[in-house]
Amino acid sequence: MGIAGAVAGIGATIYFSRPSKPKVQVEVANAFAAYDTRLGDWCVSVEAINRGGSAVTIAGFGFEFPNQGNLVPIRTEPGSTPLPHRLEPHASATFLMQAEGILAECAQRGVHPSRMRSWVRLQTGRTVYGAGPPIEPD
Repeated sequence: MGIAGAVAGIGATIYFSRPSKPKVQVEVANAFAAYDTRLGDWCVSVEAINRGGSAVTIAGFGFEFPNQGNLVPIRTEPGSTPLPHRLEPHASATFLMQAEGILAECAQRGVHPSRMRSWVRLQTGRTVYGAGPPIEPD
């Protein structure tokens, strides 16, 4: 009994003392840019959520076209988290991109928005993907 308890204790110590890692999840939603007292432009929000146990830095975000490159913002929308952003454990950051700009680019490329996927790029170079923008062309 004593040996089994010691082995279990050593195993638990190793398991709980190992370094924790960030675990980033990406979610998208419709949103509006926020000005002081009024709503701004219709946007798509890309939310990075760190469900892990250590911090990570978000370096960028955007949407990926199927085999046709990326769409990245050229300006920060009001209400967006500034980049780069240190994302602490169990925290989130929200990035906004104008929905009309996404729809215009999709129309120009002949791609339906549902075929795109969102992403955030970590400072380590790793890219984490999420769903496409929840918007429909007229």
